[in-house]
Amino acid sequence: MLLAHLMISLKINTPVRYVIFLKKHGESQVSSIFWVWFGLVWFGLVWFGLL
Repeated sequence: MLLAHLMISLKINTPVRYVIFLKKHGESQVSSIFWVWFGLVWFGLVWFGLL
């Protein structure tokens, strides 16, 4: 159970770190929307992959 929780947090934190990295380097509005979409898809794949 704990291992699964760690794997989930790791998979969720990875795209979040990418977004933070891009925010620091000043991306455009379109790029921002793309990364939000990418994060949602990533989360969806992780969620359904674990069910």
